[in-house]
Amino acid sequence: MDYLGFGYVVGSCPVNLTGQNEAASRLKCGVDKFGNSQYLCVPNFKKTAIVEYCYKGIVGLQMPGSCLVVNDEGIVDDVSCRSFTEGCTATHFKSSDLYKYPACHQINRKEQCFCADPKCPKIDTEMTTRKSAFVASNATMNNSATTLAFSNTTEITETGQIPAGAVAAITIASFMTLAMLFSIYMIYLYKKKKGKRDEERERVTLLNGSEDNPKDEDNNPLNWKDELMKESNAEGSLNAVIRIKINKEIRKQKKVEQTREWRRRVKEIQKSSTTKEQTVNAATLRKRKQHEKERIKREKIENSKRKEMERKSKLKEREEVKQRRKSLAQQRWRRKETHD
Repeated sequence: MDYLGFGYVVGSCPVNLTGQNEAASRLKCGVDKFGNSQYLCVPNFKKTAIVEYCYKGIVGLQMPGSCLVVNDEGIVDDVSCRSFTEGCTATHFKSSDLYKYPACHQINRKEQCFCADPKCPKIDTEMTTRKSAFVASNATMNNSATTLAFSNTTEITETGQIPAGAVAAITIASFMTLAMLFSIYMIYLYKKKKGKRDEERERVTLLNGSEDNPKDEDNNPLNWKDELMKESNAEGSLNAVIRIKINKEIRKQKKVEQTREWRRRVKEIQKSSTTKEQTVNAATLRKRKQHEKERIKREKIENSKRKEMERKSKLKEREEVKQRRKSLAQQRWRRKETHD
């Protein structure tokens, strides 16, 4: 299985030179300028998979008491193995000679640890686990419910990969749930808006009279209120609360009429504003908006490119510093061998 575009996930690494050469030939890995094989088989930095790939740079010399891991960029890093019960590196070693230390590439993928670490739970490397019953249920609209169940039973090895069928089932169920929630929300908004319109219509109807007989003087509440106000002014016996309510309804009616008049005038202006000058102004405005959108888009692309270049330059500098350190360590080691 491909791993982030630079390597492949495997079940285990070679444990002898023959297996190392066969794997290097299979991946068509070359050698660096010192003649060291560029084939590497190491755990990833999370210790959830073992990755084999062809290293692009110089195979450096590693410090004793350390193992190797690879990050998502394909860069090798060292981790301490001094707490291992057995199998930790005791001397300087080349990255290509990691096959001599099986404890450095035997991992517990579930617990994300090295098997030789005393804190790591013991596992059976040939054990397989059965995982099944990925079930997703969802209810349809119009008061009818249907259940969509996906079940998949398969052999899942220590790599911890989920079957493709189960992933598809979970994805479909999630999309259906989101669609149902969105539909319920839209229905709620529609009913809320409709209720407001009905309330406004009832209020206007009460102010203007019956919808069936809008000119009926006996059924028109405003006429009744006008008469009541005239009687109250004459007799002075109308309650102040009733007068406030009547005045409030009258003001609402005037506001509704003003709104209707304003909308009517706006429509007339929109219909009459078809001159050439206004058309040119509208086109110019559209062009300006389009240019502004393109400028913002270019700036976003340039910023993303700049950030990507900065990130790559930092990674490159880090790799160069690491290579220099390894080269110095290799030189010291060679001097030590020469003196010995």
